[in-house]
Amino acid sequence: MKKPSEELKIIFRKPTAWCPVVLTALASFVYELTRFNIGIDDMVRSRYLNGGLFSQGRFSSTLISYAFGFFKPYPFFEPFLAVLFLTAAAFLMMVVLKHASDSKIPLPFLTFFACMFVSYPLLNEIFVYKGAELYTGIGFFLTAVSILLTENIFLPQEGSDRESDRESDRESDRESDCGPVPGSDRKKLISKGIVRLLISAGIWVFVMSMYEAFAAVYLTAAALYVFTAIYFKRPGFEKPFRRLVLFVIPALAGIVLEFLLGKLILSLVTFPNTIPAGSSVAIPDEFSLRYVSSVIYSLMRKIFLAGLWYYPVGLFAAAAVVSLPVFIVAAIRRKSITVVWCALAAYAGLFGIGLLAGGSLKYRTCQSFAVFTAFTVTFASLLIFRFIHGKIQKKLANNPKKAHNIPVRLAIPFIAAGVLLVSASVVSINKAFIDNNARWQEEKAVITACGDELMSGRYNISDKPVIFIGEYTLSDGVMGRKYVRSDDPVYSAFKKAANGLGFRLSTTDLDETYVVAACQSDFGSVISWGIEDQYSCNEELLLIFRYLGYDFRQGSMERYKELSEIPDEFPCDGDFVIAELEDAVVVRFA
Repeated sequence: MKKPSEELKIIFRKPTAWCPVVLTALASFVYELTRFNIGIDDMVRSRYLNGGLFSQGRFSSTLISYAFGFFKPYPFFEPFLAVLFLTAAAFLMMVVLKHASDSKIPLPFLTFFACMFVSYPLLNEIFVYKGAELYTGIGFFLTAVSILLTENIFLPQEGSDRESDRESDRESDRESDCGPVPGSDRKKLISKGIVRLLISAGIWVFVMSMYEAFAAVYLTAAALYVFTAIYFKRPGFEKPFRRLVLFVIPALAGIVLEFLLGKLILSLVTFPNTIPAGSSVAIPDEFSLRYVSSVIYSLMRKIFLAGLWYYPVGLFAAAAVVSLPVFIVAAIRRKSITVVWCALAAYAGLFGIGLLAGGSLKYRTCQSFAVFTAFTVTFASLLIFRFIHGKIQKKLANNPKKAHNIPVRLAIPFIAAGVLLVSASVVSINKAFIDNNARWQEEKAVITACGDELMSGRYNISDKPVIFIGEYTLSDGVMGRKYVRSDDPVYSAFKKAANGLGFRLSTTDLDETYVVAACQSDFGSVISWGIEDQYSCNEELLLIFRYLGYDFRQGSMERYKELSEIPDEFPCDGDFVIAELEDAVVVRFA
């Protein structure tokens, strides 16, 4: 098996292999890359850098934020850099699958996988949730690097052709299973393995202190790697269960080291808890039958029900369903119980965080969906292609000339289907960006109107602080972009069918008007988010005003809490009302 650098050279020598990936990446994120908007948590980044990230144990995030802090005033740069890392990760994942399959997955299918991976719209869970998009791109890139390092720890690759690969695999197997390889070769293998282990563990110290959800991404990707190696009978995987366990060791070592390092650093350096966000998934106090049933219901509603309206969720739901028979058939055909363990590990990476978080499908829990969906769709397409090809080839066994042209002709409908799937992904992710931008334009207009009114000269804002209270309600037009209404005909039919089967769709995302979050991305009201503050009075909302050219004095938390308890004393018929008191100017949003 060739080294990753040599594999990448092969890919980049063929424009048909890399151009579709680059074009897909640009098309997928072109709206986001060329427009700037403010979302939840964007304005709090000053507090993140002022010890906030560090106090959470996110040391790597702090380093990245400071390293690229110079470019913060340039909205185009950071998302573009994130997309570059994401695209690089897609190319490395092509190499990962090529190695896992012993080069038996054709290059066009690897290109299709990379296009699906880089464009898969569930990534907008984090690209809409701006501020962490660069962490996400780097996280996927480092995950792919870690997998390539890990495969070489226990399965050294020295040759550049298939025969030398297999000989190297056999030597590696004798080394691990039948006793040591004598001489300098053994020392060389051990030293290389130790270096790769340390580098891989170091990567996971960095990744875990940057974004902990990538532990689930790695688990899913590693499980799919071992499954692919088993299915394609890659040399050196004669004992696949041990390979699966060994794959986890570097990441597990890195996670433990990151935890210990975090404890050590935080024992030496103290930072105030400046932000409410946490760096881990909350584990419930008890796992009762009621809790389990509510989690299952939540996952069904947020994935399978939402998938009726939202393409990426529907595609993932389809991939999750299709993967089950694929794993079962593979286990029977290869007579390997390890396939079952791979399936369980992949599903744990997909749903484990969501189960602990009560069925939540937010930006942390969905990171592994991209790898899984792209792999499942690619693998299923390859199996169908080979099945049809085999059937036609048998019928044309007596006509070699026609049989020779089968792959080219058969590829046409697969290429068309691939273009359709990737195009749908591109359209879907850009729709999410457009919807989020519509939310920002609405709130930007309200904030600008409020700022102009405060600066009109009718209020003494030079001597008094401005205190914001209340909550802004997004318009039906914006809400309708994300949520499905209760009077939607598809929802009504589904609800009627569910009631007929004895199920009640009683849980809603908001109220009886908006019942299903068709798009799972977080783009709630930044006005409401900026008003509600546990640590300082309206700090995030004031930063948004400052970004738009308005600068107001900040009030005290004590006065903010007092005014928040009596909002009805400031009746509001429109988006906001302004009242001047003796000690402050009060703005109530409604």
